[in-house]
Amino acid sequence: MKNSKENKSIPFCINQLFFCVLFLICTMAVNAQVKFENFDSFDPMKKKAAKESKLIFVQSYSDNCQQCDELADKSLSNSLLKEKYNANFISAKIKPSLNFFTSVKDSALFKSAMGSLYFNSNGDLLLRYNSTTDSPYKYLELADLAIKRSGKMNELLSIEKEYKNTKVKSPEFIRKYISISKEFDRNVDFAVEDYFRQLPIDSIYNKSIIRLILEQGLPLSTHASQLIRSANPQRDIDSIWNTIDLSKRIAINSRVIALTESIAIRTKNENLARQLSIFIRETYGKDYLKANFYSNRMLLNFYKSIKDSKQYFVVANNWIFSLMYVSNETLAEWDMKEQQLSASSNREVRRYSKVSCEYASQLNNIAWSYYEMTSDFENLAKALKWVKRALEINSEVCKPRNNDNSAFLDTYAHLLYKMNQFDEAISWEKKAVEARKNAGYDSNQLEKELEKMQNRTIKLPMDYR
Repeated sequence: MKNSKENKSIPFCINQLFFCVLFLICTMAVNAQVKFENFDSFDPMKKKAAKESKLIFVQSYSDNCQQCDELADKSLSNSLLKEKYNANFISAKIKPSLNFFTSVKDSALFKSAMGSLYFNSNGDLLLRYNSTTDSPYKYLELADLAIKRSGKMNELLSIEKEYKNTKVKSPEFIRKYISISKEFDRNVDFAVEDYFRQLPIDSIYNKSIIRLILEQGLPLSTHASQLIRSANPQRDIDSIWNTIDLSKRIAINSRVIALTESIAIRTKNENLARQLSIFIRETYGKDYLKANFYSNRMLLNFYKSIKDSKQYFVVANNWIFSLMYVSNETLAEWDMKEQQLSASSNREVRRYSKVSCEYASQLNNIAWSYYEMTSDFENLAKALKWVKRALEINSEVCKPRNNDNSAFLDTYAHLLYKMNQFDEAISWEKKAVEARKNAGYDSNQLEKELEKMQNRTIKLPMDYR
């Protein structure tokens, strides 16, 4: 009998051991990542950071890009980040909200911010990364940069105060201000303009001045940029431009494009948008594929942002042929070329963007814009063809690692719904939900859309005027 009892206790012990091991594994997983705490607003974070002599890290999530959020979660759960972040930062995850940052200077700037924000305990912004990545090494790099900048924040604040209070600023002082401010990615466009106005008129031909202006990445609309570009032959500007390091040139051009596009949209300046389109084409030189792709993409974003559907349709209809009728073989060749260029680079992390994936995404984006902009059945039917082609490219050429094509399926379903083909729309939305689940992502939002389709309660967008 004794032996019998002992034998019966064995499974119980095994079960206990199993749950203990499971508990330890779960505990280790939780403890091996960045420690995020819950805060209702920014003030409690500042107080805790000041008390513990730490900096502040806020991961701000998107309202409309679930995949972006998932990339960030994947990276920030990596054990590589645990020691660095937990020792130096008070960390929190938030949804973009003006209420959270009410105590921060220029809090409106963070209302719709997505990405990573780093502050000192006084609430001064050290670093802002407006993106997400699946590389934990990038978040280590950002943390190191924030820590480095925290030691020079007082110098920045001091010179910012002096600049504001000084009525007559010498060129030497302005250049010092620009130099320090640039270390913190501060906007110095106004300071460059101040500096440029104090120079003799013939400075527009001075190579060192031209290089200084080019290095700032000024929007195309600024006085200094326009004067330099109009006064000098393009070959002379190109000669000076090519003396700048390639990686720096790429960053400068990205800044020029982003700032100019933002100004054009804010002021609804079509001429500036057209200037930027030409600038983008020139940036890519003989690479007609990229020049055409990115210049047209920018123009579409401009016209959509200012709700000019007429011009949006003109650009989209002219461009759609080159997007639709490139063969899978050609797309695959372009992808291979991009991969080879990436492999030959000197970057530590070699990553490249597949041309095929960008083509598929752009076709889908244009189709979705048609869903938003028009109720014309002929236009909606054309958009359905574009999404079908996007699905083909995605599955046959792009081939994402998780095989996620739910965004394309969702667009297709919504187009059908707007064309009153409700049963077929529901069928395609079910496919979108299933694809999302199979890819390992949260399908909650798509399930809500499916329920609305089933109940005929989707609020259709009004046509743009």
